[in-house]
Amino acid sequence: MAVPGEAQAVSAMVLPNATLLEELLEKYMDEDGEWWIAKQRGKRAITDSDMQSILDLHNKLRGQVYPPASNMEYMVVWATSSRIGCAINLCHNMNIWGQIWPKAVYLVCNYSPKYECPAGCLDSKAKVIGSVHYEMQSSICKAAIHYGILDNEGGWVDVTRQGRKNYFIKSYRNGVQSIGKYQSANSFTVSKVTVQAITCETTVEQLCPFQKPASHCPRVYCPHNCMQANPHYARVIGTRIYSDISSICRAAVHAGVVRNQGGYVDVMPVDKRKVYVASFQNGIYSESSESL
Repeated sequence: MAVPGEAQAVSAMVLPNATLLEELLEKYMDEDGEWWIAKQRGKRAITDSDMQSILDLHNKLRGQVYPPASNMEYMVVWATSSRIGCAINLCHNMNIWGQIWPKAVYLVCNYSPKYECPAGCLDSKAKVIGSVHYEMQSSICKAAIHYGILDNEGGWVDVTRQGRKNYFIKSYRNGVQSIGKYQSANSFTVSKVTVQAITCETTVEQLCPFQKPASHCPRVYCPHNCMQANPHYARVIGTRIYSDISSICRAAVHAGVVRNQGGYVDVMPVDKRKVYVASFQNGIYSESSESL
């Protein structure tokens, strides 16, 4: 999710909430300011209160959009991201639907990353807080061992953010003693990473139809030579963010996530867009929303 797209819709509709969003992001606008200087590139996470305010505003504005959003779009991402939660970034010249926005501040959220755990985590000093639902400061890999989906040999873990929980219960499972905590905090759950082999024509609509609050799609493995697939049967609609009737694998090649040799792809459902932009990238032409 990128806030500039949402902010553009806000300014176009001249909603009174636009000033609130500007106030929230103003502190992050100056790249030379104290906040940016104090934060390393990988640690520019916004505060929980600011993130919640932005998400609340986002949900409120969605209810004021006409026509209302009804179906789904998705974003293809590299199968390597493991950070969970939201962070902000600054782009000096961002292209938003044909307009160049200087010094655009945008919010990036990842609620369901997949994480590769190394071997030997059972002996780690890292803490685990909770049972089933784990507090956000917990070690992902030790929580996965505690829950029973991994052993000490390591492996892939699916991580899903679950929002705030009022308390976390301690327990001893699979050689790991977790800690109890009787204070409200953000939480996550862990599950096994399922990998599904698909064809060049498979779409998100077929693989994991949209369900509220969000679909949790399996990791997919794309075959080779999807660039040569028939574009009438393996359509790509959009750029960076794609309609859910697009071919997952051809969209992944178009986005630069995988090459024509194929590979692993994660699919992240995001809110529907009114406009999908056509482009030519990595040897594939994508269609615009006019073709829908």
